[in-house]
Amino acid sequence: MKLNKEIVIYSESMRDSICEWMRFMEVDPKFPISVTFKKHKRNRSLDQNELAFKWYREISDQGYLTPQEAHEYCKLTFGIPILVHDDEDFRVFYNSVLQGLNSYESKIRAMKYIPVTSLMNTAQMSRYLDTVLEHYTNENYQLTVPIPEYAR
Repeated sequence: MKLNKEIVIYSESMRDSICEWMRFMEVDPKFPISVTFKKHKRNRSLDQNELAFKWYREISDQGYLTPQEAHEYCKLTFGIPILVHDDEDFRVFYNSVLQGLNSYESKIRAMKYIPVTSLMNTAQMSRYLDTVLEHYTNENYQLTVPIPEYAR
């Protein structure tokens, strides 16, 4: 049996639960278990994710799109170009699947099922958010701009 599982601990209670679980594990000298501790680096920040979804709601409140439609529009319009530029595998996928869709409406509908921002790292998500902010600011939308930690 192959046992290879990474567990990410996000809280002290999770840590305590795992420690408690490990106390009751049976240890078999014939089948030792290796445990590695390291700092986990998130692919992108939760703050970025929360901000994006806040903006989709704000776009919806100030325009004619629902938050879901704003999300899909932003994925297609701003997210896809970033991934196509940065990620060879995604570019191949886009060129073979999405680019072949006949209409803009078909591409928008596909955004409901295709991950875009969830594939981005922190730097890509920053570019995405900057582009969304620039676009909607130029369209006279008022989007929340968070105060950086160092300015508080």
